[in-house]
Parts: sequence; C-alpha cells; structure tokens
Amino acid sequence: MISRRQFVSITAAAAALAATRPTFAAEPKLRHKERVDRALKGLHVDRPPFTLWHHFNKATAEEEAQALVDFHRQYDTDIVKVMNDFSYPKSTTGKWYEVTPTDSPYPQQLETLELVRYGLKGDAYFIDTLYGPYMTAQVLLSAEPQFADQKLSDDQLLNQLGGALQAFQKSNPQAWHDMLGRHHRIDG
Repeated sequence: MISRRQFVSITAAAAALAATRPTFAAEPKLRHKERVDRALKGLHVDRPPFTLWHHFNKATAEEEAQALVDFHRQYDTDIVKVMNDFSYPKSTTGKWYEVTPTDSPYPQQLETLELVRYGLKGDAYFIDTLYGPYMTAQVLLSAEPQFADQKLSDDQLLNQLGGALQAFQKSNPQAWHDMLGRHHRIDG
C-alpha cells in the first residue's frame, strides 16, 4: 500500500510535469458543412457530424420547412434530414392502386426542399427521403378507410399493410405491375 508521503510526492511530481507541458488553445468550432466535408475526407473534426430526423407532418410546405430549420438550429445537427410527409396524389378512380402519373407528384415536398435550402443559407447539407414503389404503395393503401380509421401502433399498421400488399400482389398481379409502372415511369 502506498503511504501518504509517497502519494503527496507522486502527486507533486505529476503536477510539476503537467505544468511544463504547453497548453493549446481550444480548436475552433467547425461549421456544419466543413465538419461533414472533413469527416468524409478522414480529416480531424471537432466532433463527429450527426443528424436526427423526425416526421413533423405539418400541413404546408412553409410550416414543414420552418420546423426542419428550427429543429436543425435547436439540436445543432450537421445534416438536415427532410422526411417526405406529403402524400402522393390519390387515385381519381377510387381504387388506391390506380394512380395517374403527374409531372410533379410531390409538389409540396419540392417546395419544402426549396424553403429548407433558403432557410439554411448554405450552413448545412440536407437530404430528402425518396419513397420507392413499395413504400408508396404502403402510403396509398394506409389512407384507405380499413387502415386509416384504425387505432394501430406503427408496428401493427406495418404488419397489416405488408400482409394486405402481399395478398393484393398475389390476387391482382397485373394491377400491381401496372401500379408500379405508372408510379415510377421515367419519360426520356
């Protein structure tokens, strides 16, 4: 066991050694884009870059963009993750899978992105969620009364939607194929 005298001697020696080391000024705080760029290049950063995301489900593009920019500022995120909370235009035939291609199926989402870009003033990168065909089918089907009117947890809803989509695919393969083709047609 170490004696009190030895402890004091060791502590004093350590303090003297520490006093001889040069002190460095704290590194300047990096801007959001600079932090991400440096991290991607494998360079030193003041802290790891990070992002968080949340579905705000605001009614308008203006409200959605403001919520996203406010969230970025409040939590000091380095990348703004924009969730797509606006629905694909519903079918005009009453059948959720009979969608009509449009020039811009997500006009509110595109407006949100423009407003976020403007609101960030070049301070941070932002990325958008792009739904694939299966997720779009889930979103369209989830708006149907048999799902929309139920009080289900997210997990329960996803399980029911997944089962319903698989059943639809098996019983209506051509309608499923047509829906995917219309939704994701790319005109050259």
